[in-house]
Order: sequence, then C-alpha cells, then structure tokens
Amino acid sequence: MMDHENPKVRKITGTARNLFWKHGIHRITVEEICREAGVSKMTFYKYFPNKTELVRYIITRISDDVMQKYRDIMDSGLPFREKMSRMIQLKLESTRDISQEFINDIYKNGSPELLSFIQERVQEAFNMMTEYFSKAQKNKEIRQDINLGFIMFMFNEMVGMTTNEKLTRLYPNTQAMILEILKFFIYGVMPVPTQP
Repeated sequence: MMDHENPKVRKITGTARNLFWKHGIHRITVEEICREAGVSKMTFYKYFPNKTELVRYIITRISDDVMQKYRDIMDSGLPFREKMSRMIQLKLESTRDISQEFINDIYKNGSPELLSFIQERVQEAFNMMTEYFSKAQKNKEIRQDINLGFIMFMFNEMVGMTTNEKLTRLYPNTQAMILEILKFFIYGVMPVPTQP
C-alpha cells in the first residue's frame, strides 16, 4: 500500500504531474522526473516500478479526488443548473495546465495497457454521471424526453473530440477547448446563465 503522504512520493508525483501535463508522457523520462524532483532513481523505483505505473497512480489519485468532488456537488441541495455550473468550474480546475501532448499521449500514442486503464476510469465516471442524470431526470431538472444513453454517448464523443487536430487548432490551449466542449454540451448555443 502506497503512503500517499510520504514526502518523497508527493515530490515524485507532483513533479511528474507537472512535467506530464506540460510536455506529455512519452517525452519525459524517469531521469528527468528524478532530476526535477531532487530524488535518486533508486528512490523512484522504490515506489514505482516504471513510468507507466507512476502515470496510473497520478491519474487514479486525481480522478478519485475529482469524482469525490463531483459527488459532493451532485449530492448537494443546489438547483441542477448551479450543479452544472460548479461541475464546469471543477472541470476547469482539474484540467488546468494540461497540454495537448498529454491528451495525445493517452488517447493516440499511449500503450494499450494505459489506454485500457483510462477507459476503465472514464467508464466509472460515466456510470456515476448516468446515475445522477437519471435522478435529475426523475426530479424534472433536465428534459424528460432525452434518452440518457444519448447523453452518455455524447460525453464519450466529447472525450474523442479532445484529440481532433482540426478542433484543437481553434483554441489557444487544451483547457479552453475542453471548457468549450463542456459548456456546449450543457448549455447548447444559448447564453450561459449569469448568477443572480
């Protein structure tokens, strides 16, 4: 069991996350991570057998944290529109500084093992979202006539859109593109409502 609070683990994972987010996974070596983190390779391998396991660890920690925050938002007594607004803010925070190189390394250039792991995590999130959207539909907070399968299909398509080169060229950075996709999904082409 990994000690998440171990200062060396935190240093390695924090440094690696920053490097991966900025430059992608493939370009960054274990040596670079160790040099930037100020730890030896021996220390690195004490905690992580390889770079792929480090990536899995980082993504697991981040996605667990984001999913818990998502649950907290969706379980709150806020109106659904406010929940969606907070969900967008959460997405904004969780994708801050993420590079197109990182996204491409996961979805286009990643190992089958890493891609499979990511797809499992995405499926967990989709299952949770389906549950919350179903509840919202029963509470008449979203359209009654919309097929929940369609919503999940569109969320899945949105993930695929993040690697579309024509689309990525339209935005100054990956975060701006992700935010646009999410806002379009939630609000369509109508103006985003302002807070009263």
